[in-house]
Amino acid sequence: MTAAAAPALRFSMSVTGSGEDACYAATIPNSSRAVSRFGWMLRRVLGKILSVARLFKALLTFDGGLDYAAWKLERHSGQSVEIPDRVRRHPLIFVWPLLWKLYRRGVIR
Repeated sequence: MTAAAAPALRFSMSVTGSGEDACYAATIPNSSRAVSRFGWMLRRVLGKILSVARLFKALLTFDGGLDYAAWKLERHSGQSVEIPDRVRRHPLIFVWPLLWKLYRRGVIR
């Protein structure tokens, strides 16, 4: 299957061996590799931002959104998350120091 698809690739491919023992090695330019690495790094950063945005949406959409976000963080990190009373009263103002503290503890990666 690989041998049949190889001509459609944008880069060259070398083959050693034959049949089921064949080994394929792609010759990809360094510039393409760098662009791909940057693209995956950007995707990773955007994924983290979207995860935080989802937690904030839950915080604002549902009653008990803080408890839901704390539960999600506890479940994924294995560490307990305590929500202070002032964060419960004014979440949009006081959640930022809590998020920084959780980030420093490794609860948020």
